Amino acid sequence: MYELYCNECTKDEAYDMQHKIIRASELDKDLDFSPTIVFGFYGEHQRDSFVKTAEQIKKYFGNVSLIGCSSNQNLMGEAPYRVDETVLCLMDLKADAFTLLFSNKIEEENDTTLILDEKKQHALLFYAGDEHLVQKGYETLQRKLQGGTLFGAIASADDTSQSGTLYYEGKFYDKGMVACLLDASVYDLKGAALHDFEPAGIELFITQAQDNEILQIEDEPALDVIERIIGTITPNRLLMFDTPFFIKKAMLEKGTSFSLTSLHSINREKNSLLLRQNVTLGSKLKVAIPISKRSMKRRLWKIQKKAQVSQKEGALMLFFASTSLPEHWHEMEVLYMMNIINKLRLPFVGLHTLGEIAPLASQDTSALKDQTLTVISLSERSLVQ
Repeated sequence: MYELYCNECTKDEAYDMQHKIIRASELDKDLDFSPTIVFGFYGEHQRDSFVKTAEQIKKYFGNVSLIGCSSNQNLMGEAPYRVDETVLCLMDLKADAFTLLFSNKIEEENDTTLILDEKKQHALLFYAGDEHLVQKGYETLQRKLQGGTLFGAIASADDTSQSGTLYYEGKFYDKGMVACLLDASVYDLKGAALHDFEPAGIELFITQAQDNEILQIEDEPALDVIERIIGTITPNRLLMFDTPFFIKKAMLEKGTSFSLTSLHSINREKNSLLLRQNVTLGSKLKVAIPISKRSMKRRLWKIQKKAQVSQKEGALMLFFASTSLPEHWHEMEVLYMMNIINKLRLPFVGLHTLGEIAPLASQDTSALKDQTLTVISLSERSLVQ
């Protein structure tokens, strides 16, 4: 069951988007505007304090829309900046140009009940639950967006091996989805995902799979095939998340980009691989290797260009950074963030996630990714270059 929530507002009301990014402890300081929507990122150990923060928000601002998402670490203001306290992004979005969509039955196909306005919309999605189940939800949503962009984050916990939670309408959910739908004629939501891997070798066909488990590749036991290529996958190697793969669905067109995903675990009894996203029979797989510094710079330039806005006022950035990162990527994440911040000079807020949803490089269709830094700019449509 999907639940729709939308604020009321007259279309001719004077409007200028305002925003402020603060720590939760700064909520009692004076604001020169009343927000219509608030994103809050909190650690799982902060759930009780987040309830108090939510009560304060309702007390100060009335019927404001509040989305809470748990994070492994919060990002705010500068890099590296990982905040142990809840961080809040307060925004004054035009009330008739955004809608919140909520579902706590994401594993079911709800195509018939998901009815959106017949206009192009963007979506910013937050999800809690098993990573491989989120695909049904965001793919259903994406089909209804009329060509709008879709970005998302999977909630994570303080412990990177655990799933996170969402907070919506006074309750915490360990399985659910909240999407903020934005009128594309009023707002622009754009960006891309960065990582420091590239697909290598030949395309390998997945010939047997179930949910997020690859059982056979090229009609051979999947684990045997992969270990012949990259060597033995040890428990320590799994903990380092240093064996990602690139996956492409069977039905996607030739030339479509592969999506990066982490290896969750292996099963030596079944000789199988368990990934952090669903895989299907006939999908293609490639192993991943680190890219060159030249390629890193080229990718960084492209993402900066995608996130560029013509003016600083009325625009902000969101960072969705993966928790499942090898040591060399932890260093690259900070370098990428610092470069992007210095180039764009926009205020930002973000979180460390268990997975990220962003468009593929070669087309508008979004895919579930992992081990990426997803950079998003949200701005008034009139500010977009």
